[in-house]
Formats: sequence, C-alpha cells, structure tokens
Amino acid sequence: MSNGHDQLFKDLLETFPGDFFRLTHPELAARLTVGALRRTEDYLDHRRGKGRPRRPDLVGELRRNEDDVGIQHIEIERRYSRNMAARIATYNQLLELRYDLPVLSTVLFVFGGPVGITDQIYRRTLLGYTSGQVAYRSIGLEKGRADRWLALDIPLAWALAALMQTPPGMSRAEHKLACLTRMARWESLTPRQGFLLIECVETYLQLEDAEQDEYERLRKDVREVGTMQTRWFEEILEEGRREGHVQGQASGKREMLVRLLERRFGELPNVSRERIATTDPTELDRLTDALLDARSLADLGL
Repeated sequence: MSNGHDQLFKDLLETFPGDFFRLTHPELAARLTVGALRRTEDYLDHRRGKGRPRRPDLVGELRRNEDDVGIQHIEIERRYSRNMAARIATYNQLLELRYDLPVLSTVLFVFGGPVGITDQIYRRTLLGYTSGQVAYRSIGLEKGRADRWLALDIPLAWALAALMQTPPGMSRAEHKLACLTRMARWESLTPRQGFLLIECVETYLQLEDAEQDEYERLRKDVREVGTMQTRWFEEILEEGRREGHVQGQASGKREMLVRLLERRFGELPNVSRERIATTDPTELDRLTDALLDARSLADLGL
C-alpha cells in the first residue's frame, strides 16, 4: 500500500481499535477487552525473499481475564494478492513464537479479496499431507454492502462504507452524504476522531464535477454536515498552530500542512514538498485554509 493510504488506515485502526474488533469479530467483542493497537517497532525476522525483514502492520492485546490473554494482529493490504495467505500465516506463527500467546490474525483488503468478512484457513502441505494450518479472518471492502455498514452504530463503519458499493437507488453524492451525516449526528466523536473519519470518506469517495454539484445541493438540506466539517477542521488547525508555536511557527505550520495533505492526497511528490519548504508563513495559512475545499494538489497550486 502507498505510504499515504497505509498511514491513513493505520491511524484509523489505532484510533478505533474497539470499533474494528466489533466489526470483524462481533461474536467475541462482548467477551474480550481490546487493547490499544500499535505499529511494531522491530522486525520478527530477516528471512523474507532476498533477506528482507518481516514487520507486521499492527498488533495489540486481547484479554478476557488475567489468565486468558492473546494477541490481535492486523495486516492492511491495498490490493488482494494470492501470496497474502502465506504471509498472514507466517506472521501469525512468528508472533506466537515471539509472545508465547495465541494470535488472532485479520487482513483488511482495500481493493479486491473475498467480499465482506470471511474466515480463511491457510494450509501448508508436504507430499500431499497437511503439515500445518493457520486460521485468520479476512475483510474485503471494495464490493461490500455500504447500506449495511451505515446502519451500524459503529463510527468506523461509516468511514469504511465509503469504500463499498453505492447502495441501489442511491447516487454517489447521496452515498457520500449518508456517510458524513452519520458522523455529524454522533455526538461523542472528538475532532481528531472525526477528522480521520472524514479524511477516509474524502479520500475514497471522490466525486466527479457533476456529482460534486449534486452533493453541494443535497448538503444544503443537511446543515450539520457542513458545520461538523468546518468545526472539526478548524479545531485540528488550531491544534496545529499551537504545535507550531512550540516547534517554531513556520516549521510547525509546514509540518502540519504536509500531514494534512498526505492524509487527503497520499504521499506528496518532491515538487510539492519543495514548494511548501520555501513558502512563507502567511501563504502556508492560506493553503491550509483552502485545503478543506480542494479536490486535488493542483487546486492548491502544488
């Protein structure tokens, strides 16, 4: 997965670990305490391919009680590949050896893969005999039912619904508005949580010009969506400005702008980074304020 999209999904799952577990393992969610997810800082081994190391995407603790503890392991894949099952099985076994705990593995496919949430088994064979097997869960977003996920009272589901099939009888503009309306009417979201959810929708449910015009017309009847986006965005910007004063105003603004741009558009090309590096603080403020309505880097002159 490209760095920008990989970063967005890791941020989402780290921010909503309980939501993700409720979506992928509803039969276990009520009985287990889901710990924080973290990115692994070290490698499990150095044997992959031509000596390349293996580093799982996200790991965290699952706990029923003091004596019943396990590890949650998540891999995020932009596109489905046949060798993913073998990779999941290898990560699963290496993590079990590392922590001496049972491991529950899940792979999330942004595009492709088995549709919806399914149980998978990878079997290793030797001379026609099964020499070992690993069970894991797969979640394929691309062809999923957005209407079913929008009906859930799980905020992460509304963001991921943006990657799914537009419900029958609904336009893409209506699909996008439905995702954002659910977020706007959920009072317990913090600005940072809401910003991440919005960025997922904006990144993966981009509209053509005619669709965008329809969306703007529809949004006028759902005022809380526009209010929500503006309020959360302004609070995130204010947080960035406070960080800028701590780090040095110009450098802090540049760092914040790059972070927001990469969440929205993926990894920035070198020419955009060079432009930002030489831009004065006033222009940085203008670019940051314009980001809310921009559809591409070109709209911002980057």
